[in-house]
Amino acid sequence: MSKRSMPPGSQLFVEVPEILQSTVTTENGVTLFIDPSFEPEQHAQVNGKVYSLGGRCKLNVKEDDEIAISYHMAADYFVDDNGDRKFNRVFNIDGKLLWLCDEGFIMAHKVDGEWKAVGDWVLLKAIPENEIKSSLIIIPDTITTKYKQGKCTFLSGDLDVPVNSTVLFQEMYRSVYKFKDGTEFVILKKDRIYGYE
Repeated sequence: MSKRSMPPGSQLFVEVPEILQSTVTTENGVTLFIDPSFEPEQHAQVNGKVYSLGGRCKLNVKEDDEIAISYHMAADYFVDDNGDRKFNRVFNIDGKLLWLCDEGFIMAHKVDGEWKAVGDWVLLKAIPENEIKSSLIIIPDTITTKYKQGKCTFLSGDLDVPVNSTVLFQEMYRSVYKFKDGTEFVILKKDRIYGYE
């Protein structure tokens, strides 16, 4: 294999097939088309693959690793005179369209089929509260699950907390990410965690 071009410093080149999701497939297999130009951060793809790393990159990732990327990378764009969105981080390198990604945008990578947090990020799992039940009103399934506010189960990250502990944080920092493989995590910077139970 030929040598891959490398980004400067601690940045990475990553492959992201489609940065803004334009379709949604329901559980019954129905595909819906959406317009990602409205609230693009809600439709940003968070899955990608490492193409190459800069010489000073300190993350525990390597070429071809599957990674999770912060939606902030998709928010770095401008709108030209024709009204078209132009992303600032997209480059044609080695005949491929690659994204120049800062180290801090990489949240997790997949190791042996499991997601592991990297850098200053932590992976958490939402803790469901009791389901809402009613004998008079029919509540759709999507509304029946509520989650504990400001609490999640710690799964992975560079935090001095036992795995599966309940960690505490301010609810306003909760960021939910759903990956292409269907897994869903709450992902925060580790300095947002102020305690655990």
